[in-house]
Amino acid sequence: MKLKRKKRLLLSLSGLLVLLLTNCEKDYEESTTNYNLTTSRFDIRVLDSEQILSNAKVMDELQKIAGQTKAQATGTGTPIGTSRILYNSTYGFSVNTAYVKYVEDTTTGKHSYNFPLTRDSLVTSHLENLLLSSRSDGSYDAYIVEYGFSKDEYNAVSQTTLNNTTTRYYPIDFDTSVFNSGELNKMVLEYSCVEIWSLEVVPAHQGDNTGGELYTEEWVLVSNECTWNYYDDGTDGSSGSTTTTTGVETSGGVGGSAGGTSTTGDSSDSGNNTDIGDTCKGCGDSDIISSPATEPAEEPETPCDRIKAGTGSAAYKQKFKALNTPEKFNLDHETGFCEQEINGVKQYVDGVADGTNHLKILPGSMNGTHVHNNKPETDTNGNTFDAQIKMLSPGDLKQLLGTCQNANGNTPENAFVIMISNEGIFAITIAEPIGALSEETKTFLRGWKEGYEDKAKEILREYSTLSARKEQLQKMFLKALKKMQLDNKVALFEGQVENEDTSDINNYTIAWTQKTLKNTFFGLTIEETPCD
Repeated sequence: MKLKRKKRLLLSLSGLLVLLLTNCEKDYEESTTNYNLTTSRFDIRVLDSEQILSNAKVMDELQKIAGQTKAQATGTGTPIGTSRILYNSTYGFSVNTAYVKYVEDTTTGKHSYNFPLTRDSLVTSHLENLLLSSRSDGSYDAYIVEYGFSKDEYNAVSQTTLNNTTTRYYPIDFDTSVFNSGELNKMVLEYSCVEIWSLEVVPAHQGDNTGGELYTEEWVLVSNECTWNYYDDGTDGSSGSTTTTTGVETSGGVGGSAGGTSTTGDSSDSGNNTDIGDTCKGCGDSDIISSPATEPAEEPETPCDRIKAGTGSAAYKQKFKALNTPEKFNLDHETGFCEQEINGVKQYVDGVADGTNHLKILPGSMNGTHVHNNKPETDTNGNTFDAQIKMLSPGDLKQLLGTCQNANGNTPENAFVIMISNEGIFAITIAEPIGALSEETKTFLRGWKEGYEDKAKEILREYSTLSARKEQLQKMFLKALKKMQLDNKVALFEGQVENEDTSDINNYTIAWTQKTLKNTFFGLTIEETPCD
């Protein structure tokens, strides 16, 4: 049964714009008049996951409501204390602790935490939040809040929009004693309140270029005079009957409605004998304050983000660490591994060197990691030197653009090829989808491949220091990408292992730095951008 809901809309611009009038003349003192900004009584700010995870009281409430990650609910994944996404398997929703809107009425201390909420399956097109609303005893009431507008509508919300919407509160930790024994599983509880919307001018909690405060506008909803009802949703297999009972807020809470209404197709219950208890959790504890929380648009992933993600798992780092050793460097052939999907499961597979001792990335591989082993040779003067080219090769680039890019399907940017040596770690990734190569690019790639080894060995002979060799080899590779018009589509990185000797693989880290060419007064230089 639909309830008639009272609606009030208050558009309150709680602050006035600061007006600074300055009159400055050469022969007179400067005269300035300041009109102070009257800020809102509401404190509104956005909190991140670190602030939420460190708040013991809020986390205690969250663990009652969404006490595990979604991965844990299916038997895998990280614990609640390390994940920003928490999950409620009963109601089938996830909450994001990385973007939480905190709202407090500074005159009363009443406050709430508003979490973006995502359902497993779409139940409404309206914006939904998880709301933790403070109580006078220091505890919190929890609700799923369904606003009367979608996320897109809220981004362009107006007074007219809000005036024609209804907000629903669904308690998710209510006192089950209000129901008769056995009734809980088939009942749905909902609050309906008088809604007072106000547009508040609040500090943005950041300074502008002159050190002053910036201000922003936020909608705040204060709900009071709440009515509540519960009804049979028909999920128990009954003959479609629905019973609705309402209670009205009183000074002592919400009492059972002695004259409660009943609508049913086959029941003679008039509602006069219904007892739903003498309290409504939260209804008699002052207003419910909220402010719609929507996750900000996600920033596009960068090549840095993707190489960090691709090489950041414990499984990958175990394989990488086993390769990055003097033993592997001193073998007479290349070693390595690649990632493949076998029977729907992603796994790392060791590669095998071909007849020339080069490691080939296996067909269907989404990425590959290999060692350029040392190659001691003797020159005409009888001096021993390392003839191995400790840089990614044209063959590595070809594997990236072909095998790895294709194996990643709709996400070609996840492809990468990594080379490890005793003189450095380098990686190439797809920065932007490339598609089919032009004939000009193919021709250059073939020619570059034929002359690559000779040019690289020239660098080895000419530059005796490690830093100089590395710089010249990187320049050679980046120049080739530019000539093939791939400099914006293929990204080059250098890696550095941190905590190399740790026994805890979680502390073993590969720090990446992106390398690009930059024109300067002194010629081409390599610009470095650390992947923080």
